Amino acid sequence: MTLPSLPTGSAVGLAAKCPSSQVIPPAPETSEVLEAGTRKHAALDNRVTGFGPPQTDEDTRKWLNSIEDEHLAPILGCSSEVTLSWDPYSKAAGQLGHHLDRNYPRDGMVMYATADYVSLTKDGVVVADLKTGHSDTGPARDLPQLRALALMASRHSSSDSARVGILHATGSATWWDWCEFDQFDLALIEAELRSVCDSVIEAHKEYGEMGKLRPVPGGHCGRCRGRWACPAYTSQICALGREDLKKDMMTLLTPETASKALARYQAAKSAINDVGRSLMMYAQQYPIDVGNGKLWGPVVGTTKTFDAELAWPVLLEQLGDKGAAAAVSKKTSKAGIERGVVASGVVKGKAGKVREVVAALEVAGAVGEKTSVEYGEYERKGES
Repeated sequence: MTLPSLPTGSAVGLAAKCPSSQVIPPAPETSEVLEAGTRKHAALDNRVTGFGPPQTDEDTRKWLNSIEDEHLAPILGCSSEVTLSWDPYSKAAGQLGHHLDRNYPRDGMVMYATADYVSLTKDGVVVADLKTGHSDTGPARDLPQLRALALMASRHSSSDSARVGILHATGSATWWDWCEFDQFDLALIEAELRSVCDSVIEAHKEYGEMGKLRPVPGGHCGRCRGRWACPAYTSQICALGREDLKKDMMTLLTPETASKALARYQAAKSAINDVGRSLMMYAQQYPIDVGNGKLWGPVVGTTKTFDAELAWPVLLEQLGDKGAAAAVSKKTSKAGIERGVVASGVVKGKAGKVREVVAALEVAGAVGEKTSVEYGEYERKGES
């Protein structure tokens, strides 16, 4: 008999909201955002512990240089990419190793989780997680993955306390969010995790014996790697094309049912974003025929960019003090130059003056070009 797989530390929050999410086989998933995050994690690891080669990606280097040494002090001396385990029934905890790339064993009723940085001592453990995005993760105390890691680390080291923190490093700002768990907090976390495991085991049992899934749709669907095989999620995608969807949703807007309407809206929003990303990826290789001689796919455009430092003396000469000040804030743009022309007192021939200023800026080397890609309809080549 194959034992059901328990959720990993990164999936605990999802499993608590939808136990069936752990039954559906996950699909491999990647994106530029995920890959960029992986590069940043590796770059920080190299700087802090010396593990792995230095990053050569320019964006990653700029991000790494934005982090001051003082922000790294709490994780100096810590081990990186440490995989821990915990059995919710025997309560045994252990450490599997370092840098295992999330290749966890799948042969027993054990939970696994990997800490970005960890220090294990009997006097207390420290667990740190790196977040590189701008999205709100919530406080460290409430992050399910960190709560699970705190329990695993403390039980493995026979400690009755744990200190956990999130290092937020977005490239434009860096800060820590810390919290402390005492023995009573850890006992509560242990009960929470046991409850989640029980629910997941029950979901596996129902599916194995009766083929039943009880998915719970909501905003968390976007984090589920099994969503494309989930009947609740795929039905949300099908429902997006229903003409009576709006009317059906509006009937749910009562004090008693608004929470259900919100869950459906969040699931639908996640679904439509997924469909959009999939269409864009498909259209990159195979533009979609929308009829009337038009295709839908990536449309590459360019816009001029202006170096504010190089532009300033030219704008000052062309537009005067008021006009230059109106054209430039921390950076300038075509719209800024148009504002500057108006502020300089030009009444007639404003468009001509804008062209004159842009020409002068090009001579000064203050004009660049930025490429943008948007998705939309365009004429099929060779057809009108």
